[in-house]
Amino acid sequence: SNIPKISDLLWDPDIEAHAQQPNPLIPSRRYHEIPFEEFQNRSDTRSAYSSATEIRRSSWFQPTKICKETCCAETVALSLHHDDQKIINTLDGLDLADILIQQYPNPEQYEFFGPSLELEMLPCLQPGTIIHVDNHRNLVKYFFETVRPHVQVPYILMTSESDSYSPSKHAESLGTDDLLLKWYGQDMDLNRVPTRTRENANAVSKMMALPLGLSKYNNMSPYLSRYLELNNYTNP
Repeated sequence: SNIPKISDLLWDPDIEAHAQQPNPLIPSRRYHEIPFEEFQNRSDTRSAYSSATEIRRSSWFQPTKICKETCCAETVALSLHHDDQKIINTLDGLDLADILIQQYPNPEQYEFFGPSLELEMLPCLQPGTIIHVDNHRNLVKYFFETVRPHVQVPYILMTSESDSYSPSKHAESLGTDDLLLKWYGQDMDLNRVPTRTRENANAVSKMMALPLGLSKYNNMSPYLSRYLELNNYTNP
């Protein structure tokens, strides 16, 4: 690669030579050394989906579609290259999901691939569907008591968007629900799992910790994103 390393771009008499190159990297090694002007055109935190390219049909991608009495489901292809440059934050669980069960409506600037769940959609769920539930006690209870009895295919559960513990009071499902493939949760705490479930190796293997990351409302996200961009997405 012809891109100079960050360590080579210290302030020195030769910096003007770098400045003549198109789109040069800012010659800074630490966040506080980057001129404030470089952050003035920062953008707010965005979902990964809003930065992705959605492809519904192409020479290399032919969608499949199924319809049932109350619903239809169709495959799409989404680009993922931008994820390597994205800061982990509380939008990630929502971004990864196929179906959403949320406590509060999304602010207008956040766009996600997964629609909000309606019970009429359940017959169209496909094997491996990722269901995201905001990690509030009432919603997790709603999922297991109202939604789960109608799920007929293997699924992945994600619980985030809250500081509440996972897998909550429904941890026994890890051992008794054969269709539950994995449970990705924030603040995953094995000590809160019932003993008989904790002693079940298969049940424990389903528990996967999901990083909390920065709050989607944290006003540092745009600055940190710009910082990584200016440093070629390295962390000196």
